[in-house]
Amino acid sequence: MENKKTENFERMERKWSFSQKQIDLNQLIISIYKSPFRFSELYQPRQVNSLYFDDKDFTCINDNLDGINSKKKIRVRWYGEKYPIKDSWLEIKEKKGFICRKTIKKIKFEKDINFDFEGINYLKEIVLKMIRNKKNLIPILSTHYKRNYYISSNKKIRATLDYNLQSNQIVYKNSFSFKKNFLDFVYELKYNISDDKYVRGNMFNVSSRYSKNSKYINSAINKPLYFSN
Repeated sequence: MENKKTENFERMERKWSFSQKQIDLNQLIISIYKSPFRFSELYQPRQVNSLYFDDKDFTCINDNLDGINSKKKIRVRWYGEKYPIKDSWLEIKEKKGFICRKTIKKIKFEKDINFDFEGINYLKEIVLKMIRNKKNLIPILSTHYKRNYYISSNKKIRATLDYNLQSNQIVYKNSFSFKKNFLDFVYELKYNISDDKYVRGNMFNVSSRYSKNSKYINSAINKPLYFSN
C-alpha cells in the first residue's frame, strides 16, 4: 500500500471459498494461472493480520447472518509478523452485493503495540478517537493468514488467494491466547465496476460457491479444524 494518510476507493469484489476436500492448494494455484485472465504474480506472498471491531450486540455478525444486503465493518490491518503491531491502517469497508467501498486511514502511534489484551485495548482507544466514537465498538477477534497476489495480463483484474487462516478471540480476556485454525482457501477477484461484464464473461469454471460471509464472520461462527495455543 502506498504511504498515504487517507485513501478512498470503490470496486467490485467476488469471493469463493474452498475446502481442502474439494481441491488442494497447489491445484488451486495452477487453476488461477490457467484462467482466461492469464494471471501472474503481483507481489511476494505475505501474512495479513486484521483486528475486527463490532458492538456488544454483535450487529455486524447478525446483519450478515440475517442476509442484509448492505454490510459495514471496521478493522485494523497490518502486514508481516503478527506482533509487535507496527505500521497499521484503519479500514472502514461498506459492501452492497458485490460492490465494495473502502476508506483506509494510516494509524499513528508512538510505539510498537504488543499483541496481547492490554496492547489491543490501547489500540482500541486510538481507533475510537479516529472514528470519533460514533459507536461503542470493541475488538471482537483477529484473523491471520497467508496471501498470494496476482494481476491479469491486461492489468485490469487483481486476484488474491488466502490460506493458513488462524483466528484469535479478542472479546474475552481468558480466551485471548487460544487460536482457531482453519484449512479453507479463499479466492477473490477485485476490479473496477466498469469491468464487471468482462469479468463475468471470462471467469473460469469455479466449482465452489460464492462466499457470502467475510473471514470475520466465518471465524466467529464456524467450527475450526482444531484449536491451538
